[in-house]
Amino acid sequence: MKKILSLFVVVITLSSCGETEMQHAGEKGIKVTSPWLREPPPGSQSAAGYLFIQNFEKKDDRLLGVTSSAAERVEIHEIQDEGGMLRMREMENGLSVPAHDSVTLEPGGYHLMFIEPKRTLVLGDTVPMVLSFEQFGEYKVDFQVKSSVQSNQEKLHMHH
Repeated sequence: MKKILSLFVVVITLSSCGETEMQHAGEKGIKVTSPWLREPPPGSQSAAGYLFIQNFEKKDDRLLGVTSSAAERVEIHEIQDEGGMLRMREMENGLSVPAHDSVTLEPGGYHLMFIEPKRTLVLGDTVPMVLSFEQFGEYKVDFQVKSSVQSNQEKLHMHH
């Protein structure tokens, strides 16, 4: 009986691994995960947005722009070190997403700037946005408003 139970556990484990790999290998286009906006301080006219973008295609793509009915505009930014000074700059030509690769928009690096929100953003809010890709086209995604502490705790939990 123990051998049959052990064999059953091994078969279930292997079959679930195979399904995960097949689903991942069969992905097409662009996939966006973990979209969130940092809760801005009261009265702030901007909020930073973060996400993870995967490109499953054979061609490079480019995030050209982002729109939201909940803000005056959304810009793609990067942080650059200029002689020891960190400067934030808009990426006017968009953000490259290489073929069969991914790009992470995170604090201290690439990010979205959600400028002049049309309402106060509070923890737990959902903010709809449309990402426009050169090859893939439009990708609708909802961003969750979170605190930096909450997001860091989720990251730590995901990696353990």
